Amino acid sequence: MDGDDSVFVTGIVLQEILQGFGGPQARDRIVEAFSALPLITPSREDHIDAADLRNACRRKGVQLGTIDALLAQLCVRHDLTMLTEDRDFEHAAKIVPLRRYSP
Repeated sequence: MDGDDSVFVTGIVLQEILQGFGGPQARDRIVEAFSALPLITPSREDHIDAADLRNACRRKGVQLGTIDALLAQLCVRHDLTMLTEDRDFEHAAKIVPLRRYSP
């Protein structure tokens, strides 16, 4: 990744981040910081394709959760690189065309 790359967020990622922090001050700072990021909203087709993606992974022995499959699908659909340290996506990327960046 270089300085010209855009960063996007989904509602479920924002929700998970907010659930992981306590207190109204932390919440307000997170909401403010993330409000600058474009929000990607999944379509009906994304949910259908995410199920197919998850099933393809499962057939190859890779367990991917429902939400993770949707996040992977959104990256594939929008041709985005996923910023993650979650090793589940590393395994999924061997099966589906998911690009990952892990710092």
